[in-house]
Amino acid sequence: MVDLPDEVLLAVYECGSYDGEAVVIYRQADRYYFVSGSHCSCYGLEGQWDPEEYSAELLVEALRRGDHFWWAYDDAAALCDAVIGRVLARSTITILYEYEREKREWLR
Repeated sequence: MVDLPDEVLLAVYECGSYDGEAVVIYRQADRYYFVSGSHCSCYGLEGQWDPEEYSAELLVEALRRGDHFWWAYDDAAALCDAVIGRVLARSTITILYEYEREKREWLR
């Protein structure tokens, strides 16, 4: 039996004309999991459920560093910020993140 997550931060399926992308980010206790998959008209999502485990700090770093929501185009940055906000709401790293964001704004 598979344990249900304590919280699903994001579950998205983006479908194109013949392909699609799936992304799920969830929390189980104090660990976070990121899993993604894609398909085309020839191949399905089967066999792609392989969640990567993160601490809150490492998930925030990975999301800020990567282009995980490229398929969201113009909404990618807002989607990433929303997920990071949900992680930070439960974490003690909120202060550090806010400081770094303010520091970036000062340097503009």
